[in-house]
Amino acid sequence: MKYYSIGALHALNQKKLYTKEVETLQGSMIKLEQQVVAMESASVNTSVITDLKSGNETLRMQRERAGIDEDTVTELFDSLEEELQTSNAISDALAQPAKDSAEDEDLLAELAALNSEGTESAAPAVTQAKSSSTSNAAFQLPVAPLPTVPTRAAKVQQESEEEAELRRIQAEMGM
Repeated sequence: MKYYSIGALHALNQKKLYTKEVETLQGSMIKLEQQVVAMESASVNTSVITDLKSGNETLRMQRERAGIDEDTVTELFDSLEEELQTSNAISDALAQPAKDSAEDEDLLAELAALNSEGTESAAPAVTQAKSSSTSNAAFQLPVAPLPTVPTRAAKVQQESEEEAELRRIQAEMGM
């Protein structure tokens, strides 16, 4: 039996030695796997940093090539604001009713003619008003001439002139 017990002891010692060796090798493999993961992570980090630097450099070169800086952008926005204000001023001006100088001249001529006629015929009318009743004389007004009503053709002509002006301004603005 001793023979079997020595052989069994030797086998148990050998098993214990192999088990310890397996555990050591497994620990080494885990450390190697950790090292591989760390190296892969470092490689990825290096790649990311390199790509970020490259992207940053590309952005800087594009900005410099285009001549864009903070002052340029500020000036651009100021210029856009001025153009919007100018555009609004033009729109406001276009929204105002148009004056027809020909109508103004006609009205002035008509007024002058009425004044020359009116001075001759207005005096007797005032005299008659005073003689008819002195208590109502303060409320009596001279007769005003009736204004001429513009015809449909004049309105159409004025609208077409306004439309032509609008088209001219739109063409200048590139619309």
